[in-house]
Amino acid sequence: METNGDLLPKEIVEGKKDEEDNASDGEFIKVEKEENVLDDTSHKTERSSEPPSREFLEAQEKVRELEAELKTLAESLKTSEHENSQLKGDISNTKDKLEESGKKNEELELSHKKLQEQIIEAENKYNLQLSTLEEALKSQEVKQAELLKLKEAYDDINIELESSRKKMQEVQHELQLSKDELQKFEELHKQSSSHAESEGNKAVEFERLLEESKSNAKSM
Repeated sequence: METNGDLLPKEIVEGKKDEEDNASDGEFIKVEKEENVLDDTSHKTERSSEPPSREFLEAQEKVRELEAELKTLAESLKTSEHENSQLKGDISNTKDKLEESGKKNEELELSHKKLQEQIIEAENKYNLQLSTLEEALKSQEVKQAELLKLKEAYDDINIELESSRKKMQEVQHELQLSKDELQKFEELHKQSSSHAESEGNKAVEFERLLEESKSNAKSM
C-alpha cells in the first residue's frame, strides 16, 4: 500500500507529464489532480488522528480489570493452598496423637483384662477360704485374723479395679476428644479444598475472559 507521502509526488509527476503531452489543457489537469491528492491526504490524516473509539477504551479498561481480578484470584489461591498445607499438617499430627492414644487404650484394656482375671481368681480363692474359715471360726480365733487380712486384700483389689476403671474412662475420653478434633480438621480440609477448587475455576474463567477481551481489543 502506498503512503500519503508517496501519493503526492506521483500525482504531481503525472500532472506535469500531461502538461507536456497536452499544452492546451495541461495546466487545468495538473491543478485538478493536485487538489484531489491534497484532499485525499487530508482525509487520511484526519482518520489517522482520530482518538480511540469508546468501545476500544472500554475493552482496554475491561482487560485491566480482568488482569487485576486474575491477580487477586491467584493470590487467594496461593493463600488457600498454604492454609490447606497447614491443615494437612494438623491432621497428620492429630492422627499421630490418635494412634498413640489408641495404643495406650489397648495397653490399658489388656491390663484391665488381666486385673479382672486376677479379681475373679481372688474371689474364688476368697470364697473357698471364707467357707473354710467360717467353719473353723468357732474354735480358732487365729483363723479370724487371717480372714480379716484376706478381706483387706480383697478390698485392696477392688480399689485397684476402681482406679483402673477411672483411668480407662479418662483414656476413652481423651480418645473421643482426639476423634472429634480429627473430624473437625477433616471438615476444615474439605472446605479448604472446595474453596481452592472454586478459586481455581474462577481463575481459569477469568483467564478465558481476559484472552477474549484481549482478542476483541486487537480486532477493534
